[in-house]
Amino acid sequence: MIELLGIYQYNMTPYRNEIQERYVYHLELTRPTPSTWRHWEIHPSISKNPIAFDFYWVKLDSSNLGLAGGWSRLFFI
Repeated sequence: MIELLGIYQYNMTPYRNEIQERYVYHLELTRPTPSTWRHWEIHPSISKNPIAFDFYWVKLDSSNLGLAGGWSRLFFI
């Protein structure tokens, strides 16, 4: 099941002069997930070469998640 929880705008100042439109979903997983994974940004805006991003799961039991770009506020509104 996939459910759209909401759409909001976030001002990226002072990192960038842009307003991002962000979509927030709730997903129910149907099988186990890896504990870590890598994603390649193929068309990055700051480089000519692909950029690797390494991801991992964190528990949402703290307001101090250390997420960049205002993402932490999503979980504690």
